[in-house]
Amino acid sequence: MIVAGTYIQYFLDNQQNLRIDGMLDSFRINISDYDLCKSYQRLKAENTKYLIIDPNIGTVGMGEGNETLFHRFFAKLSVDNQRIEEDGTLTMLIRMYTYGYLDLISTNNIGALYAFSLDDTTLRTYFGEISDEELILKRAKLVGLRYFSGEADSIFSLIGSIFSQRVMNGEAIQDIASILGTEIDEYRVNSAIASILQGKTQ
Repeated sequence: MIVAGTYIQYFLDNQQNLRIDGMLDSFRINISDYDLCKSYQRLKAENTKYLIIDPNIGTVGMGEGNETLFHRFFAKLSVDNQRIEEDGTLTMLIRMYTYGYLDLISTNNIGALYAFSLDDTTLRTYFGEISDEELILKRAKLVGLRYFSGEADSIFSLIGSIFSQRVMNGEAIQDIASILGTEIDEYRVNSAIASILQGKTQ
């Protein structure tokens, strides 16, 4: 288990399979040629099964003089923040997810939940017909919207719109369970809700 930028190690009893990432250095080495297949194979060869990422690590990169850390964690972006010039950890993880190299197990960040679980077609209904490269960046911004003050409100509103739509079709129940770190039988919950709404009690 690689731990990147989080204090979770202090809450784990078993430290034997834990490797501290050291400001993302070891992960950055594995992805430094930006080849998704090779990056995946390197992680696999090291027997890495889980990645824990704390998006708040980028907070220290928001001040003057710390942009290099932000580039390493998020990505190096164009001046207008609309184009990826060089991938960082987060955008590479998004790419690895998009191409099927990793799956999201759980998160308490609803933006990250949608970034790592919704398909391209679904997201394009909200973002419009944008290129694959633009969609990679949009996914990453869903995870770390706090770093984009000029766009934060619109991204937050978008997350709300996605959630509202998923409330309507019953999928938001699973979203809430994921954020709370629990598992539910979505079919049974939705069936119970439907019965209640129809005035039937059991």
